[in-house]
Amino acid sequence: MNQRNIFLATIFLFFYALGGVSLAGQFEDALQAASRGQFETAIRLWLPLAEAGNVSAQNNLGYMFSRGEGVPRDDVIAVKWWRLAAANGLADAQNNLGICYGDGRGVPQDYVEAVKWFRMAAEQGYAMAQSNMGARYGIGEGVNQDWEQSTAWYRLAAEQGDPIGMSNLGVAFANGQGVKRDFIQAYAWYTLAIATFPNADEYGRELAQSNRSAIAKFMTPHQIETARTTASQWKPKKN
Repeated sequence: MNQRNIFLATIFLFFYALGGVSLAGQFEDALQAASRGQFETAIRLWLPLAEAGNVSAQNNLGYMFSRGEGVPRDDVIAVKWWRLAAANGLADAQNNLGICYGDGRGVPQDYVEAVKWFRMAAEQGYAMAQSNMGARYGIGEGVNQDWEQSTAWYRLAAEQGDPIGMSNLGVAFANGQGVKRDFIQAYAWYTLAIATFPNADEYGRELAQSNRSAIAKFMTPHQIETARTTASQWKPKKN
């Protein structure tokens, strides 16, 4: 079962202290404009904040340029803004910068550099980056392949409620990769992933459903019921 790449988030994240009510209002006005599809207005409002060093505005400009919203798509400029925010410790920007290095998007492809930025975000407890670390260790890109490390990172992400972490932790238990094979745990994590994947990620949900169906053929009705109960009692851990 193949590991999945983790894609860029589709919402605007993080609102750090902006150093004044007027600036905070300007940031919020930009968010509102973006939510209405008024991307050029959002960029006009975020740009001076980003140039003044606000990491949230820098991060959001990275999203705008990476998707071509209100501006021509330009991965190089997206990387510029994400690098500024990442250098100031914003985990979401660090994760996005890792994705860019992993994909060769706006920068030369460099798996070692990708892992560097994923690790920075993951060590802050950022679940998407933890899943990305799990993928890097599972594939062996930028680090030596290590199933135990891969599964450990997926578990951290899954315990926070990250659906990709949940699905890949299910894969680990199903295959005995880094953990003892356990179909009950695999079924439970697949079930949680299916319920957690956003509607936009039909592929992720369908993959988890397919994987759950595959292992269900080797399970007794009692084991399946135990797995369902385990999933129903699960609660996410706070970072």
